Formats: sequence, C-alpha cells, structure tokens
Amino acid sequence: MVVFTDLGVTWKEDTPVDDKIRRLIKLGYRQVAINNIVLPPPTGKTKGKGENQKKQLKDPHDILLPEHNLRLHSSVQLTDTGSKLKQLSRLTLIFSKAEQVHNLHSADIQAYDILAVQPSDKDLFHTACQTLEVDIISLDLSKLLPFNLKYPSLHAAYERGVHFEIQYGPMIRDQEARRNIITNVQTLIEVGKGKNIILSSGCENTLDLRGPYDVRVLGLMLGLSEVKVRAALTTNCQSVLSHAAARKAGRSMVSVMKLVDMEKKNAWLAKATDTDLLDEGNSAEDSPSSDNSNDDDDDSDDEGNIKPAPKDVCSPKRKKRKM
Repeated sequence: MVVFTDLGVTWKEDTPVDDKIRRLIKLGYRQVAINNIVLPPPTGKTKGKGENQKKQLKDPHDILLPEHNLRLHSSVQLTDTGSKLKQLSRLTLIFSKAEQVHNLHSADIQAYDILAVQPSDKDLFHTACQTLEVDIISLDLSKLLPFNLKYPSLHAAYERGVHFEIQYGPMIRDQEARRNIITNVQTLIEVGKGKNIILSSGCENTLDLRGPYDVRVLGLMLGLSEVKVRAALTTNCQSVLSHAAARKAGRSMVSVMKLVDMEKKNAWLAKATDTDLLDEGNSAEDSPSSDNSNDDDDDSDDEGNIKPAPKDVCSPKRKKRKM
C-alpha cells in the first residue's frame, strides 16, 4: 500500500493546525509531521537572548493535534479506507554558529520524533552532513545558496541515512522564490544524483497545500525523474522515520533478510549456517574430557578383567590354509 507522507507541515503558535490536517487528509496523505522551526538566538550581547529560543522550543505534544480532534477529522475523511492518519512531531533547528549544535543533545530536543537542521554556511553544512545526528537537512532553497554543494559532503550524508528536503510551499506564491528553487534543486540533483530527497509542503497558508499528484508534477518540473518523485513522497519519507527511530534507540540500523526472501543462488548460505551449528554441537559432544574418560575405561571390561591388546591394524590378516 502506498502511503503518501508530508514531513514538513509548518506549525505556528498563533495558527492552529486543524485546518491543515483536515486538508491534508482530504488530499490523500496518511502520514504528516508537524514542524516546529526554532530560529537561532540573536547575535550580540543581548540580554536574555537564550530565553527567546527556549520559548520557541515547545513540548512536542503541544504542537500536535489533540487525539480527539484527530479522530474527528479522520473519521470524516478516512471512513472508506479504514486507515488512520499518523502524525509526528518534528523540530527544525536553524543554526548559524557551530556551538549551537550542542543543543541537539538536550532532552527537550530529543523528545521530538524527527530532527532536522538548516545550516547557514558551508562549514556548518559540511558538519551537518558529516557528523550531526539528525534525520533531515533542510536548506532555504527559495534563496540562492551562499555556498556550493559538494559531492563528498552529500555522499557522507547519504552513507549515514540522512535525507535532504525540498519544500514546494515557497514556489506557490513567489515567482523569484520559484526561480531560485528550480536552480538550487537542479544543482542538488546534478551534484548528488537525486538521492535521499524528500518533498514536503512547508506552507504557511492552508490553501497552498497540494495533493501528492500535484506535487508529482512540481517534482518533475524541478528535474526529478518519475521514480525519484514517487520515492520522495513515499519510501524516502519512510526511510526518514526508520532512521529517526534508530537514532532515538541509540543504535544503527541493521538490515535483516528473511530466509524465505533469499534468492535461490544464495540459499546455500542458510544451509552453511545450519551445518556450522551442527558442527559446533558435535564438537561440544566430542570434548577432551569425554575422550579421556573413555580412554580410561578401554583397558578393562565390566568385570575388571584386562582386555587383550588390539591387533596391529596395519598388518594384513593371514588366512589359514586348509590341509
């Protein structure tokens, strides 16, 4: 079953997300992430500059739609499909200094389901790709990037399972933003070969939200292939959720293949494993201690009589001639 996902539903304190959730359900989405964007603290020696960022850092449950409201919207729109909308919490940290990265390890930030960062310069972007424990790297593609994208940085992110986000929201109303997004995305596709990309809304206005098939058209216009566009709305989003779950569990992802799904040409691996296990069991039974005990008992029978020495197995047996 195809599950269309939007991992970039913008949240604002003065704008409830009810209308957005209702519209996304109607458009065909079954998984959404409510995105709380935290701006960096102001530069300079401003009193209480850290307090402003703390106010932006809401509890994840405060930004999600209450469960009873979610059931109400889902019951109206999803009755025929029998499915249920899954909502998740996401935090996007916009940082302009390297020391702000340490905030990612705080319990308040780790409480969110999905973590994303938006670096503002080349060095921070390289750091995000190489080392930061995040799930999504989001760039402000509505403006020309102040640095060039390099494949080594992108490849490092790919290897760690980090995805890059393209938000179509700024394209809807702003013509200049549309041109910049097209230019930046084409560079991202050219340098990074279109890997690990997700498409999300990032819309502040509910009416700017688009359905999966409309977003598909936008993705094709940006230069993504049909396969890449579909993955950006479905499987890549699921990979982000799996990466986030593994990150929260504090372990790397391990790929497991069922034996029933194994190709015939590789089926010998399973048999070899079973044989190794049997060999280990046999070696345990043939331990030195058991051999020694048997050797001690070989010299006598049950009544204590000494057994005759065995004949030389190397010498051939001679048959007696009949006279």
